Amino acid sequence: MELLIDYLEDAATYIRERKVQLRKFDTQYRKTFDEDIKKEMHALETEMMKKRKEVTYELLLNLDEFQSLKRYFPELFEAFLEDPDIGEVLAKKSWLLERPNLPPKMAADKLGQIQKWRERLKDVGIHLKGKGGLIDTGPLLERYPFLEGYVSGKMTRDDIDLAIKKLDQSLIREGWLVLISDELIEIPAKKFMTEALKYSYEETKARTDMEKARGRGTTAEVGALRRLEKAQKRRAHYENILSQLLLANPGYLRRLKASKQWLSRKGSNSLVKFASTVTPHMIKEMSWLKEMERRIAQMEKK
Repeated sequence: MELLIDYLEDAATYIRERKVQLRKFDTQYRKTFDEDIKKEMHALETEMMKKRKEVTYELLLNLDEFQSLKRYFPELFEAFLEDPDIGEVLAKKSWLLERPNLPPKMAADKLGQIQKWRERLKDVGIHLKGKGGLIDTGPLLERYPFLEGYVSGKMTRDDIDLAIKKLDQSLIREGWLVLISDELIEIPAKKFMTEALKYSYEETKARTDMEKARGRGTTAEVGALRRLEKAQKRRAHYENILSQLLLANPGYLRRLKASKQWLSRKGSNSLVKFASTVTPHMIKEMSWLKEMERRIAQMEKK
C-alpha cells in the first residue's frame, strides 16, 4: 500500500536536494556571474515550485488520509508541518481539516458575519490614515474589539498593518471553511463551473476562427491563436479551482458522483459531469492503520 507519508518524504527529499544544489550554484554565481549558472538556478527554482504545486494537489487528492494522519498520529502530523522543505505547503492546506458542519441558516449567518468583519477591517485603515510613530492601540480596541489578540499596547503603523493583514487572512480561511461546507459549497461550485463553461465555449469559437484565418495572413492567424490560448488558459484555470474545491469536500463530491446524472439520456448537469472526472483517494481505515504502524516501526529502527 502506498502511503501519503512516503510520498511526502520523497517530496521533501526532492526539494531538499535542489535547495542544496541551488546554494552551490549561488556560491559559484557570486564568484563568476556566469549567466549559464543563473539559468541553472532558475531551472531549479522552477522545479521546486512545480513540486510544491504537485504536493498541494496530492494533499487534496488524499485529504481523507491527511485527516486520518492528524487524528491517529498527531505527533507525526506536526513533524511534517514543521518540515523545512514541505511544512509550509502542508500548513497552507491543514486548515481544510477543520471544516465545520453547520445548519444552512447558521452557515449563511456565519458567512455574513465574516464579510462584515472584513468590511470593518477596511475601516481600521481609514481610521489610522495619517498616523505615524508609536500608536496606542487601546482606543483602537475599544472601537474595533475584534482586533483583540492581534494588537496590544503601543505599536508602529507597520506592525498594526501586518496584524490587520494576518487577521484578514484568518477571516478569509474561516470564510472558505464555511463556504465549502455541505450547506454552501454548491454556490462557489456552480460559479466556477459557469466560468469554465464560458471559456470552453470561447475556446471552441477560437478554434473555428483559427480555421477560418488560415491562409488569410499572419496577423489574422496570430490573433486567432492568441484568443485560443487565452481561452484554453482561463478554462484550465477555472477547472483547476473547481477540482480543488470539490476535493476539499470529499463528502459532497461523493454525493455528486453517486447521482450519476451524467449517464442520463435526459441530459446531464455540467457540474455533476465534471465531478465524474475528479477522483479523490480514499483509505480503508483498518488496513491503513496497520500499514502505518508497520511503516512507523520501520522508521524507528533506522
